[in-house]
Amino acid sequence: MSIPQTQPRTTRPITTESAEQRLGRLAEACWQGQMAGATLELHAWRREPDCPAEAVLLLASLLARQDRWDDARAVLVTPLANPAGREAAQPQRLEMLISVLVRLDMLDTARHLAAQLYRDFGHDAQVMTWLAATDMPGTSELTGANPALIEQLALDLVRRPNVVPSLVAAQKISFDAESASLLRTALNRAARDMEQDGHAEMLCRAMAELSMMLGDEDEARRWAHRGLKANPYAAPLALVLAKVADDPAVGPAATHVLAQACHEHPTYPDLRAAWIRRDHQDGKVHVAKHRLKLWLAQTPNHPVAVRLKQELAA
Repeated sequence: MSIPQTQPRTTRPITTESAEQRLGRLAEACWQGQMAGATLELHAWRREPDCPAEAVLLLASLLARQDRWDDARAVLVTPLANPAGREAAQPQRLEMLISVLVRLDMLDTARHLAAQLYRDFGHDAQVMTWLAATDMPGTSELTGANPALIEQLALDLVRRPNVVPSLVAAQKISFDAESASLLRTALNRAARDMEQDGHAEMLCRAMAELSMMLGDEDEARRWAHRGLKANPYAAPLALVLAKVADDPAVGPAATHVLAQACHEHPTYPDLRAAWIRRDHQDGKVHVAKHRLKLWLAQTPNHPVAVRLKQELAA
């Protein structure tokens, strides 16, 4: 009796993954430490017509983590098989490629791409954040912020005001005068719309802090007082005024503003220290020392109060 031959079975997925689901699964595999398998699958996927740009970025980041910098560069510069996805995530691709090129000491190419990133996507607030927060070659040489670029950045800031604090914070971490000046100009252009949309205090704080970074104390004072009209107890604006000279023609004295803010926020040590320090600077030495003595009596080991005591005694 002959035995019927069994045909070889082919494995078919019960359900078909979408590109988004596949990318999510591979990202989760990376988090779980299964990077070797994810790398192999991503290598194969990038040759398929449905491969999204985000998958290429994930592959490049995995290769970089394995110190395979040349391979990461090759992945980032090779066009996708999917024509529709070639321009997707383009700013992020350029940012990653610049970082890889710096690691490979290919600084001239990195400078060229940094200029291209700024030229093509400088109107994007997130790109400006990346350029401002990192010290990539070429960023300090980027010039010629034309009116169209400023106008586009201003429009983006009006549409996404929530990115403004992070942009200012990035400047505090890694200050670049040109980027800070560009951001301040764009914010000034967007000021009316942002104030009408209820973002007056946030706008004024950003303008005041950027002006301080740029050494423009007159503008810092003006914007701080303008913001205090929206919120007389705003601690960040009071802290700005603590660092600049008074101008009665613009607004109340810094000590008056600091006193109001401290009474409203009695648990803010930086605010309390700024008030005492400003009194001391203004010649009210006995008043400042008495207020510091009361603070130390309440909390003898408070680090800010202890440092301030050492500062005033120096």
